[in-house]
Amino acid sequence: MIDISPGKAEILPADHVWGKTTHETNDVLAAVSEPGNPARVLCIGPAGENLVRFAAVANDRNRVYGRCGPGAVWGSKKLKAVRVRGKEKIAVADKEKYRSGLDQALYLMKQAPVTKRLLRDLGTAGLVELINLIAMLPHKNFQDCLHRDEDVGRISGETLAKTLLEKAGSCYLCPIGCQRHTRVAGRDGGEERGEGPEYETMVLMGPLCGIYDIGAITRANYRANELGLDTMSFGGTVACAMELAERGLIGRDETGGVGLAFGSGEALESLAGMTARREGLGAVLAEGSHRLAAGRGHPEYSMTVKQLEIPAYDPRASYTQALGYMTSPSGACHLRGGYAVSLAFFGGAREIPRFSLLQSPIAIRNMQNVGILQDSLGVCRFTGYAFSSDPWARMVGGVTGRDFSVARLEEIENRVATLERQFNFEAGATAEDDALPARFADVPIVVEGKERRVSREDQERMKQDYYHVRGWDAAGRPTPGLVRSLRVEESKR
Repeated sequence: MIDISPGKAEILPADHVWGKTTHETNDVLAAVSEPGNPARVLCIGPAGENLVRFAAVANDRNRVYGRCGPGAVWGSKKLKAVRVRGKEKIAVADKEKYRSGLDQALYLMKQAPVTKRLLRDLGTAGLVELINLIAMLPHKNFQDCLHRDEDVGRISGETLAKTLLEKAGSCYLCPIGCQRHTRVAGRDGGEERGEGPEYETMVLMGPLCGIYDIGAITRANYRANELGLDTMSFGGTVACAMELAERGLIGRDETGGVGLAFGSGEALESLAGMTARREGLGAVLAEGSHRLAAGRGHPEYSMTVKQLEIPAYDPRASYTQALGYMTSPSGACHLRGGYAVSLAFFGGAREIPRFSLLQSPIAIRNMQNVGILQDSLGVCRFTGYAFSSDPWARMVGGVTGRDFSVARLEEIENRVATLERQFNFEAGATAEDDALPARFADVPIVVEGKERRVSREDQERMKQDYYHVRGWDAAGRPTPGLVRSLRVEESKR
């Protein structure tokens, strides 16, 4: 483990926490906290130790960095945890400028319905009913978006609030308060407590697997958090396995007695532990859905982009979201790729039609850039529901005393996007990787009375238009002129 404290950083043995869950590790290592001098912990669980490809890194027990397998990277380096202690204060260079940005941000968050009420009252699971209403809620490994209303109601944010919620919570000093501290009946008759499930978990470990049992989803979510699994890729991989089993591509002799079928909440719960420990069928699931399906000769049943499982929004219901998945630098991601749902339904002056081929490339570029800014600053994505770059420009400029105008921030955003693209090309990616699985082009869903799919021709058109607005060539490479203007070193490949 790495232990960081004022004036000192050490690499220490972690034998006493190796093998422990994220919760156990956090509690053991944070026990050195003193009044006014707390210790905070980042750590992996058994999934990271066992190099599960979608293992997560956890902080403060249930705050999780999950996508793309950072826990497996830590596990490969035998790094169990990072502990940080300190109480130094940050000096603010221009307090008046900083305060003007902060005050405006707080005011706008108290005005926007999502940050003022929805997330505090219902958490992210409050989106379940809305996403179903707009025919975007995936079902059975993205085979369709068809659900009975009563089933959706069983897993909604409203139901979670009425049946499982103990209290709302928040990150330090956050006025939004989206966390859900919950409790659920265990299968042994006892009671379990934890956090969540969030929207993505509720859907990808729920309807995507044909499951509408909120108790089973919540217990599986608790196990995933404790073991250090990304619930999104785990749910997508289980859904893929269930479809493969339904099609006879995974035999009963391979499941170790687990009833691998759509709708089985018991299987979902069992597979969390099996996957984290690479036991039985879990050893195969630990490789992710792409390797699982390709190993059966049918990679088309893996719903991934760049081998990352797709989030809980069907791309056939929004061309903008489809393009975001296609062009995200880390694979299918509604954050790195841009969250297009907000653009179509609660984006205010920024709203655009969700099936606009013309507007989608510019809109998703802009959403991705806002995300780059938020990630670079280390701030919450939910602030984007209330305000964009201007308050951040004043806050960052006020803290640092440097020029961080909106224009300067936009230049930095474009530089980051270009560097990410260059990195991916040097790692072997090509424009061919900016594509959706075949199912989304070949099998339509019904949205507002019309059949909708994202044809290969539409994907190519949006992709080329996106490359153009990014300043990239037809192969998706940043042009020499763009690289020079952004003062980025030109790629060697």
